[in-house]
Amino acid sequence: MAVAVPVSLVALTTVGPAAFAQPAGGALGLTKSASPLVDLQSGDTVSYTFVVTNLGTTPVSDIEVAETAFSGSGGAPGITCPSKSLQPGGSMTCSATYEITDADQEACLVDNTAVATGTDPQSMSVTSPPAAARVVTDCGAGGGSAELPGMGSLEPGEPGEPGEPGEFGSADLAPLLGSAALDGSALGSPALGSLVLGALGTGSLGAGTLAALGALYAWALGTPYQPGPGAPPPPPPLPLPPGSVAPPPA
Repeated sequence: MAVAVPVSLVALTTVGPAAFAQPAGGALGLTKSASPLVDLQSGDTVSYTFVVTNLGTTPVSDIEVAETAFSGSGGAPGITCPSKSLQPGGSMTCSATYEITDADQEACLVDNTAVATGTDPQSMSVTSPPAAARVVTDCGAGGGSAELPGMGSLEPGEPGEPGEPGEFGSADLAPLLGSAALDGSALGSPALGSLVLGALGTGSLGAGTLAALGALYAWALGTPYQPGPGAPPPPPPLPLPPGSVAPPPA
């Protein structure tokens, strides 16, 4: 006996994998880069690049990129973007430039953080996770020369007597020693005054090592020559008994 089954009932009893649609919504992603990254000096220009991507399923409009934190003394740079909206999966590149200042160079680095913001079709605000970048300056490039006050000038002359101080000149120690400040009294000689060296470079020597090296150099320049004491004379020979013969000398 044939039984008629409604087609709608067959459709309801069909078994298969369930498909879940992703909820509609906006989402933005942001990446940030800077060039050049290192060895920047005052007056150099840094170029920042911001790549904004629509990671959601709906268009995002009114897109802007703004700095939320910027350590540069010249203020956060203005960021320009080629468009105000992105379709799902779309991306665009925004840009900005910044000129390094004297204060930035002395601070050794410039840090900044930015976010991208926009509006989805439901008028809901969309904000990207923050993206950060750091550039490093050549903060040791402005090193000066060493000053050794009160040590005279280097001039040829007659050799001095033992125990008398000679004459010494100044020396440019900045390329070797970097940055250190030493008090002459700490070296045992107030006449040395202060030893002032140039700005610390970015090498592997630490300030403590540099200070010790500067102290050794200044001590060597400022310490008068003192000859060491001579060996004491040998004791006189003991008298020999009458009739004895003196032994041959050793």
